[in-house]
Order: sequence, then C-alpha cells, then structure tokens
Amino acid sequence: MISHRLPTHADSVALCTVNNSDVSMSKKEGQRDAFLDVIGEHLLAHGLERTRLVDLAAAAKTSDRMLIYYFGTKAELMSAAIGRVAGDLAQHLDDAIATEVPLPAADLLEELARLTASERIVPYMRLGLEIYGKAASGDPQYEQAGRDIIGRFLEWAEARIAASDTAHRKDQAAAVLAMTQGLAVMSVGFSDTSRQRAVRAMVAALNPEG
Repeated sequence: MISHRLPTHADSVALCTVNNSDVSMSKKEGQRDAFLDVIGEHLLAHGLERTRLVDLAAAAKTSDRMLIYYFGTKAELMSAAIGRVAGDLAQHLDDAIATEVPLPAADLLEELARLTASERIVPYMRLGLEIYGKAASGDPQYEQAGRDIIGRFLEWAEARIAASDTAHRKDQAAAVLAMTQGLAVMSVGFSDTSRQRAVRAMVAALNPEG
C-alpha cells in the first residue's frame, strides 16, 4: 500500500538546510574564483617575488586568514593560482591557433614565436621561467606545477601538429615545447635580432626539406 505522508516541519527544515548549503557552497566557489583572478594577475605582474601570504592578501584586498579559509593552505592557494594562470594562457593560445587545421611543426613554432613575443603573452612566459627555476632548485610545489604546465602544453601542441603518426607527433610537440621555452629565455637580455635568428634556425631544424 502506497503511503501518502504529508511533509512535516522537520522535512521543510531539512530541505531549507540543503538549499542553504548549496547556496553557501556556490558563493564560496564564486569568491574563490574572484580571488584567483586577482592573484593570477598579481603573479603575472610581479612574478614569484611577492608571494608571501600577506602580499597575496593585499593584492586580493582581503586578509591572510580569509585566504586560508577559502584555500586551506598557502600551498593550495599558489597551486590554484598557477593553475588559473596556465589555463588563461591556454585560452589565449586556443584563441590564436585553432585545432581544426593541424600545422607542420615548423609552422606552429613560427606562430608560437610570434605569440610568445607579444606584450600580452610575455608575462606568462616569464612567470613560467620562474616556476621552472624554482622546480630546478628542488622545490616540490613548483616541481609539480612545472610538470602540470609542461604536460598541458604538450597536449596542446600535439593536438595542433600535422604528423604521419602518433609517435612522430609527440616527438615534434616535445621539440616545439623545448624551442618555445628557449625563445622565452632569449626574451630576457637578448636582442630581437638574436631572437629572430634563433627562430629561423629552429624552423629550419624542424623543416629540413623546406
């Protein structure tokens, strides 16, 4: 026999509690996103030099206690902020170079050389160099961040390279990554002429029959 029990006051209270919890969680996620946007911009502007918790709190116009409330630890905050910056860079690259028509590796490198020298992208590349430097010194947090960034870029490049087989595509993506990072290093202290010469040599190496 089917029971047609009417909702009780306790049922209503429980439902309100669940709904309020959902709203609270949504607000918390929204505030986390807002903090990550601001702190990501702070990292692009200042690199890893000003990453004390008080510096990040000042950039976000909040308190260090509030950041810990939303992220748990400074390490979790930095990991999330670096992830947000990497995601933003990926979006900029997606907007510039679509996947519909894969390119020869040499052509992709030329496009990346142009993009990564642009005023908009240079801060991302410099922050990446700082992260790799911290990783090279043995900092476990930045080692993981560096691996994540490199893994994401390799996937991105593989999806855009025209190659005869998967193994060759992976090899070409790794070469494009290494060359792009080399060009990022040359953006610090080298002349534009030297960088352009390096681009021509790298393109020739990727396209020996060209």
